[in-house]
Amino acid sequence: MCIRDRFNLDNKQPFSLYLKEYIKENPIDNMEFMYPLDTLLSINEEKEDYLYYLSDTHMTDFGTFVLYNVLMDKVVQKFPKANRVELNDFNYTLSNKVISEANKGFQTGDMNRRTLNSEKYLKRLYRHYNMLSMFSNVKEINHKYDEKVIYHPEAFYKAVLIGSSYTSKMSSFFNFEETYLLRLNNYLSSHKIEELYDTFKKFDPDFIVMFINEGSISYLIDMY
Repeated sequence: MCIRDRFNLDNKQPFSLYLKEYIKENPIDNMEFMYPLDTLLSINEEKEDYLYYLSDTHMTDFGTFVLYNVLMDKVVQKFPKANRVELNDFNYTLSNKVISEANKGFQTGDMNRRTLNSEKYLKRLYRHYNMLSMFSNVKEINHKYDEKVIYHPEAFYKAVLIGSSYTSKMSSFFNFEETYLLRLNNYLSSHKIEELYDTFKKFDPDFIVMFINEGSISYLIDMY
C-alpha cells in the first residue's frame, strides 16, 4: 500500500513536511528534527557546485556536505569533542560519474544516456571527496553492500548512520571514532527488524542519525 494511502495523506506537500509538523506537535525526548530546505535553497549552484546530479536523482558530494554542516551544527552542541571537517581539508577528483553508476565502477558517466536528450548533462564534472584519502589511519570495513563500519582511532564518539543513498555519501565526511553505516533500502529486504535493534544494542552508539527523504519513508515505517 502507498504510504500516503496508508495514512490518508494527500500529495500537496512532501511527506517530510507532515513528519515535521507531527514532531513539532508531539516532541520526542532526545531527538532533533532538521528540515534544511532553506539552507539548500540558499546555495548558488553556479558559483559553488550542484546539489544534485543533472543526470541522476541522487545528491552530489557537495550537496551532502551542505547537509553535513546542518547536522554538525546540532551534533557539536551535545558532543563538543566531535571532529568537524571542511571541504578544503579534502583532496578531490573531478568526474562526470554519478552515484547510480556504482555497479560500473563510476567509470563512464553515461548513466541515463538513452533517456537524456542533451549531452551537456552527461559532460558536467562533479567533485568527489573521500575521507579515506584524507586520514591515513582511517579504516573502512565493508560487511556487505548495505552496511559497513568506519574506524578513526584519533576521533571521538560512536555514531550510527541510517538511511538510503544519503548514508553512503555522508560517510565521506563523518569523522568519529566509529561510524556504523546502514542502508535500509537493502538491509530491510533481507533482515528482520529485530536484527537491526540487536545490532544497535551491540554497537552502543552515542547518537543515531537517520536521513529521511520521500523515497525512504517506507523504511521508516517498517522500523516502527
